[in-house]
Amino acid sequence: MKKIIVLILLTYFYPAVLTNAQAVVSGSSKSIKKVFDGRTPCQELAIQLKKPAGPECIKMKWRLTLITEPASAVSGTFSMEGYGFRGENTLRGSWKQASTTTAKIIELDLGERGKLFLQNLDNAVLFFLDEKKNLLVGNKDFSYALYLNKDKSAL
Repeated sequence: MKKIIVLILLTYFYPAVLTNAQAVVSGSSKSIKKVFDGRTPCQELAIQLKKPAGPECIKMKWRLTLITEPASAVSGTFSMEGYGFRGENTLRGSWKQASTTTAKIIELDLGERGKLFLQNLDNAVLFFLDEKKNLLVGNKDFSYALYLNKDKSAL
């Protein structure tokens, strides 16, 4: 009798278990999008990005979107909007994680503009680095940091 009840229960619940398992697997095939926002001082990044900026440029507002495919958690594509980089001028390209012994570094490939480096502090904060991978120091008004925008990210 117990065997019959077990068989009936398995027959009834097993398809639901399979459906849920397939949903989890298919759900994991989605891209992961993380959006970071911040305001930085203007001049140093303008030079690094090869974008002329006059003395009136005091700050740059940024939105960096990192898109990762599930098969690779350490690389993907990006779009970066900010001072002079909007609409069709939005910076786009590929990114990869280039960890060192002391830090997780994200390298954005900007094509002919070169590379831009960010230090990944705790998955919620990214710090801009110079070409030698040193931290850029901000001023009393702005830092060289981007913060995870939980409202815009699809994790």
